[in-house]
Amino acid sequence: MSAKHGWLAVAVCAAACHPATIVQTATATRRALTVPILADGTLEAPPGAEVRAPEGGTIGAILVREGQRVARGTPLVRLDNPDLEQRVLASRSESAQLAEEQQRSAAELAAAQRERDHLKTIVDSNARLIKSGAITEQQRAADDLNYQAAVQKAQQAEAHAADTTKRKQIVDDARRALESRATLLVMRAPVDGIVFNLPRQSGISIAPGQLVATVGVPQHVRVRARVDAPDLPRVRVGQRMIVKFEGLPNQQWDGTITLVPPGLREVAAREVGEVIGEITGDATGLPSNASVNVEIVIGEKASALVIPRGALLRDGNARFVFLYADGKARRTPVEIGLIAPNEVEIVSGVREGDRVILPAATPLRDGDAVKVAS
Repeated sequence: MSAKHGWLAVAVCAAACHPATIVQTATATRRALTVPILADGTLEAPPGAEVRAPEGGTIGAILVREGQRVARGTPLVRLDNPDLEQRVLASRSESAQLAEEQQRSAAELAAAQRERDHLKTIVDSNARLIKSGAITEQQRAADDLNYQAAVQKAQQAEAHAADTTKRKQIVDDARRALESRATLLVMRAPVDGIVFNLPRQSGISIAPGQLVATVGVPQHVRVRARVDAPDLPRVRVGQRMIVKFEGLPNQQWDGTITLVPPGLREVAAREVGEVIGEITGDATGLPSNASVNVEIVIGEKASALVIPRGALLRDGNARFVFLYADGKARRTPVEIGLIAPNEVEIVSGVREGDRVILPAATPLRDGDAVKVAS
């Protein structure tokens, strides 16, 4: 066998004995990149107007949803108080009876006054008639007695009518007071805002003065985020935060970190710092005291060249990637910028549109033959 044929055989054997490694690739793309610290948190009801039960009773109906935006005067909760409701009905019945009595006494007074006035006319004319001899003294005396009796009857009717009017006024005042109390059983929003702290369900017993709801200003919804101790030094007041609630998976709310208190506490075997933030936008739909996921943004760029973080490899202090080029893996040194949980910014070494090779089961070397998985 000639030397030429020998080298050809070696090359063919090498190709057959070392087939191309099957790999997956990702394309370097330019887009917005956010670097968050992930934390769990709890919503806190914003400062606002409290709605407290004016009477004792039970929750008859919850008329709005937790987290709903309401206008001032919107009915929130209806309280049932059978005793008060019965007293209102009784006062209305008593007022109606007195109204009928008032009508009767007014009619009796009017009749008594007409009779008195009629007899007064007769008494006045008797002075002339007695002189002409048209009536006797006995008749005149009888008419005088009838007139005095009519005057007394009119006075009694007037006193009875006045007493009835006074009693009805007292009953009506009491009725209006009871009706006013009953009206307050439908508790309304004292201000515009978001409803928090509603009762869990109807039928719950409520004591007088007990908190039934809070109507808060939505831009003051606070979040208490629990940040793991190693991440806490990177959190600063003024950083942007993103709040997500599993109950509304397609929505998110922006906010700002307002307080980074010193000190740590242990929560479920974790050392955490409790960071306070405020949601700056509309917090409609977020229930009070809900558990939320919080992303505290410690770095972001509107346009960054990014690749999957798994494609970035390390050799000592050097960072590199394998680029896919013409069926080969080309080791390429890179400089990096922002590092997100799943992505990394490439500052140099990779161009937009380049295909980086993702980690494979078999370690790669520069120049290895590779084949992209279909």
